[in-house]
Order: sequence, then structure tokens, then C-alpha cells
Amino acid sequence: MKARGVPVFLMLPLVLATAACRRPAGAPPPFTGPVTLGGRAIAPAALEHGREVYTHYCRPCHGDAGDGKGTSAAGLQTPPRDLRLGVYKFATVPAGQLPRDADFVRTIRHGLHGTAMLAWDVPEAELDDLIQYIKYFSPRWRTESAGEAIVAAPDPWGGREAEAVERGKRVYHGLAQCAVACHPAYATKAEIYAFSKELTGMEVRQFRPDL
Repeated sequence: MKARGVPVFLMLPLVLATAACRRPAGAPPPFTGPVTLGGRAIAPAALEHGREVYTHYCRPCHGDAGDGKGTSAAGLQTPPRDLRLGVYKFATVPAGQLPRDADFVRTIRHGLHGTAMLAWDVPEAELDDLIQYIKYFSPRWRTESAGEAIVAAPDPWGGREAEAVERGKRVYHGLAQCAVACHPAYATKAEIYAFSKELTGMEVRQFRPDL
């Protein structure tokens, strides 16, 4: 077969080379089959769609390779996370375990206060594909699943809030002695002396001048 007089077998290397040039360095190759991530088989179409969404929302900071070295990352005081490591700070699972999809949703939708991670209003129809594409950057997701969510125990001070505040005041000033060297005091010197004597058996003999 020929195309405009050029044999197809001569054109094929050029087509493949052109496709390779279009893919940014470090970016995942085209997805041609399902990929298991976190114990779930993700269709190639979903990952390709996730790539498009990632390019729109995440690529400037997190980079084509997910290494946190995007074109907008330079100079950010809190560097963008390196997604290749599969290590996340904000999650509802025990430390070191992979986060749940709900953790990704919370971070994407609400951002991380005090960092350059803004809140993004990613459409619901695109959110899951984006999350799965983000997972692809880290090999951990090929062999591990998300951790079990930590469920907070019931508040032992429920219905006794005033008593809890009073107890916290005594612990803050007397046991932990937060105001002795660093934090502001919210009690009188006499109260701090009494709390410390009661909870530690020690007497506070000196108070800093800016208590």
C-alpha cells in the first residue's frame, strides 16, 4: 500500500516517532489495556480521560511525570507533592498506608490551607478518572490497596463541655505547662501555681514577664 506515493512501511516509523514527541517527557505512555490500581481494574479510556483532566488542573504544579516539578512549581514555599512516592500527609488512614478515594476528593475539592494546593471544582463526572490517573504515578498502587479508615471514638466529654473546658484549662497550665515558656496564659499566676502543684506536685517559682 502507498499513501501519496510513499509506502506505508516507510511512514510507520515517522508516525510512531511523531506520537512519541507529542508525549511530554516522563508522562505515562498511552493506555491500551486495563490497569489494576488499588485492587481495582481501571479501563484505559478512564485513564486517558484522567490524563486530560490532570493536564488541565494538576500538571502545572505536579508536572507531567507527577514528580512535583511542574512549570509553576518553582518558588512555591511548600513544594507540590511528588505523586510517584505514593506518600500522602492528609488522609483518614493510619500513617504510611495509602489514602482512600474520599481523601483524594477532600483534598482536591477543598485544597490544603497554607499551601499552594487550591480548591478545585472538578466536575463529578471527571473526578474519579482524575484520581485513578493520579494513582498511576506510584507503583505502590499496583500491589497495595487503600488503608482502612480510622473511625473516631465517641467524644467522652459529650454533654459535659463546660467540665471539659475547665479540665483543659488545668491541664494546659498545670500539667503540660504550655504557658511557662511558649504559649499565652489564660489563667492568673495564682491559678497556674495551684494547677501545677495539684497535677505535678511541683511549684512554679518563676513566670516569664509577658505571660
